[in-house]
Amino acid sequence: PANSAFLSMFMHLEERRRAKGEVRKYFTKAVSSLRCSSWEFGVLLPMEWVFWISYELRRAASEAVGCDDNPVKVASVKSWSVEAKSRVRRAFEETVCHSSGKCVPLLWRMYISFEISAGHFSKAK
Repeated sequence: PANSAFLSMFMHLEERRRAKGEVRKYFTKAVSSLRCSSWEFGVLLPMEWVFWISYELRRAASEAVGCDDNPVKVASVKSWSVEAKSRVRRAFEETVCHSSGKCVPLLWRMYISFEISAGHFSKAK
């Protein structure tokens, strides 16, 4: 699971609709298992947290455009649905609550950037 090539292929397959929802299922299982200390692989590595956040950001962007092929088309997080923003925010909050995620500066920068883009300046502080 901690192999960047594997995670990239996993996300690519889902983007092409060959593995619908599998990336989210993997990370949901991992995070819920971490809460009760039963995750078979120990802790999620920082790279895995980054992949999860990237996945949620891409999925929210593609939902806003209505197209899975090029989610980069979305100019603003403000155009995303409330549900999409909530999913991304929940992923960030889960990430920074765990010891392997809260000490990663990239994740904090991504989180702050997301909140600023969403117009929640007070949450970005």
